Amino acid sequence: EELQVASRDISASSAQLTAFVKNQGLASEGATDVISSAGKLTQASHALLLRIREAQNLALSRVALENFDSLSETQGKKLVMATQVEVLRLEAALEKENKKLMDLRKRFHTEL
Repeated sequence: EELQVASRDISASSAQLTAFVKNQGLASEGATDVISSAGKLTQASHALLLRIREAQNLALSRVALENFDSLSETQGKKLVMATQVEVLRLEAALEKENKKLMDLRKRFHTEL
Protein backbone atom coordinates (compact mmCIF):
# COMPACT_ATOMS: atom_id res chain seq x y z
CA GLU A 1 0.00 0.00 0.00
CA GLU A 2 2.89 2.35 0.72
CA LEU A 3 4.23 1.71 -2.76
CA GLN A 4 0.84 2.57 -4.23
CA VAL A 5 0.72 5.84 -2.30
CA ALA A 6 4.25 6.74 -3.37
CA SER A 7 3.46 5.96 -6.99
CA ARG A 8 0.32 8.10 -6.87
CA ASP A 9 2.31 10.95 -5.32
CA ILE A 10 4.90 10.73 -8.10
CA SER A 11 2.19 10.72 -10.74
CA ALA A 12 0.43 13.71 -9.17
CA SER A 13 3.67 15.65 -8.81
CA SER A 14 4.61 15.09 -12.44
CA ALA A 15 1.14 16.19 -13.52
CA GLN A 16 1.49 19.35 -11.41
CA LEU A 17 4.91 20.03 -12.93
CA THR A 18 3.51 19.63 -16.42
CA ALA A 19 0.62 21.99 -15.64
CA PHE A 20 3.00 24.54 -14.14
CA VAL A 21 5.29 24.53 -17.17
CA LYS A 22 2.34 24.82 -19.54
CA ASN A 23 0.73 27.63 -17.54
CA GLN A 24 3.96 29.61 -17.40
CA GLY A 25 4.06 29.57 -21.18
CA LEU A 26 7.63 28.39 -21.25
CA ALA A 27 8.34 27.45 -24.84
CA SER A 28 11.99 26.53 -24.56
CA GLU A 29 13.47 23.16 -25.41
CA GLY A 30 14.00 22.49 -21.72
CA ALA A 31 10.30 23.00 -21.01
CA THR A 32 9.37 20.60 -23.79
CA ASP A 33 11.78 18.03 -22.37
CA VAL A 34 10.30 18.51 -18.89
CA ILE A 35 6.77 17.99 -20.20
CA SER A 36 7.84 14.90 -22.14
CA SER A 37 9.68 13.42 -19.17
CA ALA A 38 6.79 14.17 -16.82
CA GLY A 39 4.41 12.43 -19.20
CA LYS A 40 6.63 9.36 -19.34
CA LEU A 41 6.91 9.37 -15.55
CA THR A 42 3.14 9.54 -15.21
CA GLN A 43 2.73 6.60 -17.60
CA ALA A 44 5.34 4.59 -15.69
CA SER A 45 3.56 5.37 -12.41
CA HIS A 46 0.25 4.16 -13.82
CA ALA A 47 1.91 0.98 -15.11
CA LEU A 48 3.49 0.43 -11.70
CA LEU A 49 0.12 0.82 -9.98
CA LEU A 50 -1.40 -1.71 -12.36
CA ARG A 51 1.35 -4.23 -11.65
CA ILE A 52 0.99 -3.68 -7.90
CA ARG A 53 -2.73 -4.37 -8.09
CA GLU A 54 -2.10 -7.49 -10.16
CA ALA A 55 0.44 -8.74 -7.63
CA GLN A 56 -1.93 -8.04 -4.76
CA ASN A 57 -4.76 -9.85 -6.51
CA LEU A 58 -2.51 -12.82 -7.25
CA ALA A 59 -1.32 -13.00 -3.63
CA LEU A 60 -4.89 -12.67 -2.40
CA SER A 61 -6.15 -15.41 -4.72
CA ARG A 62 -3.40 -17.79 -3.59
CA VAL A 63 -4.32 -17.25 0.05
CA ALA A 64 -8.00 -17.53 -0.78
CA LEU A 65 -7.57 -20.85 -2.52
CA GLU A 66 -5.99 -22.31 0.56
CA ASN A 67 -8.49 -21.04 3.12
CA PHE A 68 -11.42 -18.71 2.57
CA ASP A 69 -11.95 -18.45 6.32
CA SER A 70 -8.67 -16.57 6.75
CA LEU A 71 -9.88 -13.67 4.59
CA SER A 72 -11.21 -10.48 6.09
CA GLU A 73 -14.42 -9.04 4.68
CA THR A 74 -12.46 -6.46 2.70
CA GLN A 75 -10.12 -9.09 1.28
CA GLY A 76 -13.10 -11.24 0.35
CA LYS A 77 -14.73 -8.37 -1.51
CA LYS A 78 -11.45 -7.57 -3.30
CA LEU A 79 -11.15 -11.20 -4.32
CA VAL A 80 -14.71 -11.25 -5.64
CA MET A 81 -14.11 -8.07 -7.66
CA ALA A 82 -10.77 -9.33 -9.02
CA THR A 83 -12.38 -12.62 -9.99
CA GLN A 84 -15.25 -10.84 -11.74
CA VAL A 85 -12.79 -8.72 -13.71
CA GLU A 86 -10.83 -11.82 -14.72
CA VAL A 87 -14.02 -13.61 -15.78
CA LEU A 88 -15.03 -10.63 -17.95
CA ARG A 89 -11.55 -10.52 -19.51
CA LEU A 90 -11.66 -14.23 -20.27
CA GLU A 91 -15.20 -14.00 -21.69
CA ALA A 92 -14.10 -11.18 -24.00
CA ALA A 93 -11.11 -13.22 -25.16
CA LEU A 94 -13.35 -16.25 -25.73
CA GLU A 95 -15.82 -14.18 -27.74
CA LYS A 96 -13.00 -12.81 -29.88
CA GLU A 97 -11.65 -16.31 -30.56
CA ASN A 98 -15.15 -17.63 -31.36
CA LYS A 99 -15.58 -14.87 -33.93
CA LYS A 100 -12.21 -15.71 -35.42
CA LEU A 101 -13.19 -19.39 -35.60
CA MET A 102 -16.49 -18.54 -37.33
CA ASP A 103 -14.67 -16.39 -39.87
CA LEU A 104 -12.18 -19.17 -40.56
CA ARG A 105 -14.97 -21.72 -40.99
CA LYS A 106 -16.86 -19.42 -43.37
CA ARG A 107 -13.75 -18.88 -45.45
CA PHE A 108 -12.92 -22.58 -45.52
CA HIS A 109 -16.45 -23.65 -46.47
CA THR A 110 -16.79 -21.03 -49.22
CA GLU A 111 -13.52 -22.18 -50.84
CA LEU A 112 -14.79 -25.76 -51.20
